Amino acid sequence: REGVSAHDKQLIEQVLKSTGEWLWVKQESDLDVVTALSGSGPAYVFYFLEAMTEAGVQMGLSAEQAYHLAQATFGGATHLSRQSAESPEVLRQRVTSKGGTTYAALTSMQNTHVSELFQTALKAAQTESDYRGGKYECEVLEWTLDIGTEGGHETKPRTVLALPPMNTLTEDQQASIRKIEAESTGEAA
Repeated sequence: REGVSAHDKQLIEQVLKSTGEWLWVKQESDLDVVTALSGSGPAYVFYFLEAMTEAGVQMGLSAEQAYHLAQATFGGATHLSRQSAESPEVLRQRVTSKGGTTYAALTSMQNTHVSELFQTALKAAQTESDYRGGKYECEVLEWTLDIGTEGGHETKPRTVLALPPMNTLTEDQQASIRKIEAESTGEAA
């Protein structure tokens, strides 16, 4: 958002790096897209793992065998996509032989509009995230920074970060936030 300086971004990134991966978005409404795609994403992966496991069992494997293969497939494909600069479309094409088994499965998925249905599901999650956006409170970390001027100092309030309530964060995350607040206000941590 406008008004977030490079220094503010650095402070925010210090807090967020302890939580895993993160990215900057251009506007607050993009957070609903992030929620739909990534926040809810693990459930989608588990849903597909479930479906692949059930299919494997229906085709004659044990549940353990089918689940192991489904996990290995997701893990391997994810690893390959992270290592490659190619798009998912190109990667998919590279592992699909025209007229082969993968082609048969993908053609079945295309004919039943799996991609469109999946996109509709994510849009439903985005809509729900937007709806819920005003329902849950967050703590907004706000403090004043002394900004030097030629004639002395002036103080300017700056909203830096909105987080879930502090009591829902880990002790390490809380400590990081307290440290950053202390550094930004010049107080001892």
